[in-house]
Amino acid sequence: MKQAQVFKRKKNLFVLPSSQTTMGLWVGTDPVVKLEENVSQEEQGEAILHALSLSKHGVPHPSDWNIPTNSLLQVAGARSWNEFEGNAKSIVIELDDECLHIMPSRNLGSGNGFEPLTPNKDIELPAPATTREIGAALAEALKRCQ
Repeated sequence: MKQAQVFKRKKNLFVLPSSQTTMGLWVGTDPVVKLEENVSQEEQGEAILHALSLSKHGVPHPSDWNIPTNSLLQVAGARSWNEFEGNAKSIVIELDDECLHIMPSRNLGSGNGFEPLTPNKDIELPAPATTREIGAALAEALKRCQ
């Protein structure tokens, strides 16, 4: 399985790969791609597919949990995770052999993270979906976020 994350904050989208650590947890990894929210659905889909292609298994488990978020915060121009997540929306995207799962979340407020709205809010596409289909599904998933 491959995984990526998309955050919407203000008028920007932030797309990044997620990699599974040696202890089995998923963490955001570099590179972080910043897109203006009005870019085409094809560009959004391309960024997501690229992030998924960089998703790995067996990366070292972080000893400092600030490190996985440093690049995201820097690209977003946020001073802290609490500031970043305050009004952000979060989407997790998983790709397996058959399906692309796009999972919106509920923002629990600064310092409290995001809670998946699965399974009733998920969007599923066949694994060979087009970049435009992926971008359209992302737009719908962002509408479903709470």
